[in-house]
Amino acid sequence: MVRFALLVAILLSPLLAFAAPVPKADSDAVKFEKRFGKAILPDKKGEFKFADDALTLRFSEKDTVDNNFMPLDCPHTAVEVTGDFEVTVVIRTTAPKLSKFPNRKYHFGGGLVAWDAEAAKPLPRYVRRQFEPNGNPKGKGPFPWMEEAEGFAPGEIYTEGQTFIEKADPTSPLHLRLVRSEGTIAFLASSDGEKWHVLKGRPGKGELPKTLTVGVWGYNASDTPIDVIFEKFAVKPAK
Repeated sequence: MVRFALLVAILLSPLLAFAAPVPKADSDAVKFEKRFGKAILPDKKGEFKFADDALTLRFSEKDTVDNNFMPLDCPHTAVEVTGDFEVTVVIRTTAPKLSKFPNRKYHFGGGLVAWDAEAAKPLPRYVRRQFEPNGNPKGKGPFPWMEEAEGFAPGEIYTEGQTFIEKADPTSPLHLRLVRSEGTIAFLASSDGEKWHVLKGRPGKGELPKTLTVGVWGYNASDTPIDVIFEKFAVKPAK
């Protein structure tokens, strides 16, 4: 009897295996939520597109922000993190297509941001990659761009040790990193993800809560369509 039951089990095992449900692959929407959390579009400006593990923030010529913007006033994502952590991302943009040279207020870019979502008036700590016109050449394009990588904290501006590239290529990737450790936030930038440049400065004012919300953000203070592209976004415990 035991042999008969064993024989039946052997004969039926391929059928049972065939009948087992195959796990469905996550949709892009589920992948986005697992990786980035929520997508937030203040004033409904910009549009998020997620595909092939890359997040594209698309701005039309009408999706412009005021020059006095803050990261939480711009399109951003939001996921909660408790304790010490580091968040990294690779950021690049499309190159603007301009028929004439813009004024000095023209700029675009994006980066990483961390804030206390429970605060009545959240004060974001953030690092950004920004492009703006370099000089004022005559004639038509292509126009040169100036690139900066900067970090900011409430009450303090991080300027010492900022990266500065006079002949910048917006389409080239730049690695950004935001690290919370021992009650402070540090900002770093790297062209290759191996050698990191610390954006030095004093710690921001105010004690950090146990849980912070982190994400990517982008902006376009111009009237030209721009894509801000985020790749390899990751959040992990600080070393």
